Amino acid sequence: MNAADQARLAQYCNILKVPLASTTPNPALALQVLARMYLVPTIKNHGDRNRTLNEIRGNLSGHFDTWSPFVMSTAGVAAMMQELPHWFNHLNASTSDLVNQYKSLSTEIFVLQSLGIGATGSAVAAGAAHGSKVGSVKQGVQKFGQRLAGQGQFLEEMQRRLGPRLSARRTTVIGAVI
Repeated sequence: MNAADQARLAQYCNILKVPLASTTPNPALALQVLARMYLVPTIKNHGDRNRTLNEIRGNLSGHFDTWSPFVMSTAGVAAMMQELPHWFNHLNASTSDLVNQYKSLSTEIFVLQSLGIGATGSAVAAGAAHGSKVGSVKQGVQKFGQRLAGQGQFLEEMQRRLGPRLSARRTTVIGAVI
């Protein structure tokens, strides 16, 4: 195999999570098998995907041991491709599509956190509410920091009820345990 084919084989192994070292008995055949398997998720019909995967992997007999790491790895990939082909939809996506998906997910996470869903959003909401209640931006920022550090309503209520008997350090330790 030339250097370009070796590089392609390494890329297919990385993409499909097949150990590169497992291809040593016949790397040229392994490259052909992985290159063909890479396209299988585009087949819409479950039965056609199953038949195609069996035909592709059938080429391994006589060249790889039945229980070899390559055969076992490709069997796992084939099962996933057969049953869950949508998990492989990103394989043919362009870089710009993947970047757009990432930006979209980041925006959705930011919106959910801003609405109070997630730790940061609820910390922001608690800080803003406390700051407006007591009329102090500084105390609001302190409340935000406390909530972000893990001191939630439960610990605040314990501190209020137990008062001076419970030091701030012990409250922090209890918060870390919880």
